Amino acid sequence: MYIQDADVTLKGSTGGIDCLDKDSGEGAGTVGPYCINLGKTGAPANLTIESGVYHGGGTIVNVQLGTATILGGSYEVTPFPEPYNLNFVLNCIDANYEAETASIIVKGGTFKDFNPSDNAAEGADTNFCAVGYESVEDPAGTWTVRVISSGGGGGGGSSPTQITVPVSSDIGSTNVTANVSDNTATVAVKDEDIEKVISEGVNTGSVTIDVSSLNDVSSAVIPSNVVNAINEKAADTGLTVALPTGNVGLDSTALAALAEAAGTADVTMSIQAVEPQTLSESQQAVLGDKIENALVIDVSIMANGNAISNFGGGSVSISVPYEPPEGVDTSTLVVWYLADDGTITPVEGAYNPVTKSFEFSTSHLSSYALVSFPFTDVVTGKWYYSFVAYAFNNNLFNGLSTTEFGPNETMTRAMLMTVLARNAKVDTAVASGVWYEKGMNWAKENGISDGSNPQDSITREQLATMLYRYAGSPQTSGNVSAFNDASKIDDYATTAMKWGVEMGLIQGMGDGKLAPLDTATRAEVAAILTRFTKI
Repeated sequence: MYIQDADVTLKGSTGGIDCLDKDSGEGAGTVGPYCINLGKTGAPANLTIESGVYHGGGTIVNVQLGTATILGGSYEVTPFPEPYNLNFVLNCIDANYEAETASIIVKGGTFKDFNPSDNAAEGADTNFCAVGYESVEDPAGTWTVRVISSGGGGGGGSSPTQITVPVSSDIGSTNVTANVSDNTATVAVKDEDIEKVISEGVNTGSVTIDVSSLNDVSSAVIPSNVVNAINEKAADTGLTVALPTGNVGLDSTALAALAEAAGTADVTMSIQAVEPQTLSESQQAVLGDKIENALVIDVSIMANGNAISNFGGGSVSISVPYEPPEGVDTSTLVVWYLADDGTITPVEGAYNPVTKSFEFSTSHLSSYALVSFPFTDVVTGKWYYSFVAYAFNNNLFNGLSTTEFGPNETMTRAMLMTVLARNAKVDTAVASGVWYEKGMNWAKENGISDGSNPQDSITREQLATMLYRYAGSPQTSGNVSAFNDASKIDDYATTAMKWGVEMGLIQGMGDGKLAPLDTATRAEVAAILTRFTKI
């Protein structure tokens, strides 16, 4: 059987496919090359085998392009002779298997002299069994694939435990089984169970699979039949998976995108706490001192070993249990998406005191940090947001008040002297007198500034000069001739401005001007200091 550009389901309850030539004439007893082949041209084909008896030569199911899902049936191969020497019940084209354009997923069936979970079809230790399934051998050498059960062999790790979990929607509820092993609950849902919580063309509300009562579970494997049935049969219905570590919810648009991306593969959803020391250096740096009280989580949805990142414009809602540290104002809590390079992007969300969890929505799954960020005037989406966050998290800046940072306020010379002193680990707190006294004295003692006019707004060239001196007055090959107002730089600041431009600390204003005599805002200084700490 050759399958191309099609979705095919085989149900051979009273028969199947046999490639053995049983005629008495010439060629009797010979075998064909294989029973079923998913062709290599056109769109990827999808084959589902529910039952039947299959006998092939060399290979029974061969996947060149597409996915074969085996739910049941009996399989035995007669080795294919020279020059091919094929003896695989199941096989993919190696290159396409590695590229994940050809795959085999086994959730049932019996296999004579072939172990679906440990064979050499695609190299040593090939495992075609779906997550949550195992193969067991009888004395005759026949392997049976089944859902991992309590005390099962599986692939090592802790012994799986089978329990019951609820599945519900607005129209009904039912209980299904789940096998728990190594922090993962693999849910098994029968078609009759699905029919209890969804109805054709009816908005049933979000279907919730609740494994939140299972201690130490951070991931759940949801079978493909559930994902596809909810997406295809119920109108405007989403899917929510409740874990002890939090809830992951997909609206109907996101669910449709997930179903398309996963196809016949099971889906793994997880929310896992991340130890701060496992973050990248850039991620740790941007969280600064606040990392001690930050809750960092990694949220993922996987299918076929790949992370699902495109949800078709739909929304993924996340709810994470959170107990705020003593004294933290929950209205200041925010959630940030943490990129690997340390860039942060604020995500809309809020703490829910009723559920004692932080709730937010996103269209991108990755690492997130829940932190306290008190400044109501640092606006999401503004160019300076991540720079101000870095400066605050690393104690470079204080706010103008407990809730105001003043990003558009001008920076004074006293402020910068104090900021640099703090960066040098100087205690700038004063019991009496002017607030900037210790910072100013440090700047004078170390040749950073003469301490004059501390209350004046700082200019961009003064800022560059203080930073240049703080850096030890290094040699520079920088050039400012590209800026049409370079002649306005005062002589004392020329070398410092060249250095600042060379190091990327001082940048143009977008109109060909360097604006050396313009005053610098607190947001601009936050950006420059963030860049400075990274050189």
